Amino acid sequence: MFSEDIVFVLNGKSFQGKTAWQNFVRSVFQTNKDLKHMHNGWIKQEDGSFQTQWATCGNRFESGVYTQEGVDIARINENGMIAYLENKPNDAQLFSGQ
Repeated sequence: MFSEDIVFVLNGKSFQGKTAWQNFVRSVFQTNKDLKHMHNGWIKQEDGSFQTQWATCGNRFESGVYTQEGVDIARINENGMIAYLENKPNDAQLFSGQ
């Protein structure tokens, strides 16, 4: 699903590589005891990228329940793998610790 050299962006901060992506996903599940994620489906944009609106409801170990909304932008490479993924939460502090 993800290319080995994926670039992902959290609130404007870039990370590169599948290992960095896996570490980010692990950190999300290490800080949340429960997490639900929903999205509207991916819509192809004029520039060839895909975009979706999403919402998350979670229960963090440290601070309890929260909600968040935002937009994801993805680009697919020639092999059909996600090569770029940008997460733009409405609350710029959501991933500020990453």
